[in-house]
Amino acid sequence: MKDFANSLVNLWSQLGLNQRVSLIVSAVAVTGGVIALLMWSSRPDFQLLYGRLSEKDTSSIVAMLQERNTPHQLGAGGQSVYVPADRVHALRMELAGKGLPAGDGVGFEILIEVSLASATLCNAQITIVRYRGSLPGQYHNSTACNTLGC
Repeated sequence: MKDFANSLVNLWSQLGLNQRVSLIVSAVAVTGGVIALLMWSSRPDFQLLYGRLSEKDTSSIVAMLQERNTPHQLGAGGQSVYVPADRVHALRMELAGKGLPAGDGVGFEILIEVSLASATLCNAQITIVRYRGSLPGQYHNSTACNTLGC
């Protein structure tokens, strides 16, 4: 080991000034690169929790995440919320238990106004029109497309 150290000292003394500066700059650059790589790789992997949210839903979800000190990021102009990948499913279940996101679409709720057992033809036709009009909203409320922001 002592011979190796002596050979390095001998090699260093044989190097010119430009070679010594180049070697020092290279060592600093490699060390900085390794440190940057380690910092980048230790960053948490964020995944989409919910997308296409209204401002009200985004505000409620972010408030809940801040209460629990859960790291989060906003995207798509505040319409998407990202959380660490290992917490996505647990947070979705917890938020669903609290009725979040509430959503803005109107689905089958509009059928409550009219009874499906309407006696007159006019009321039956109105009910059919309302049913057909409620399908897109109900689909949007119940699919993963609303949840995943596709």
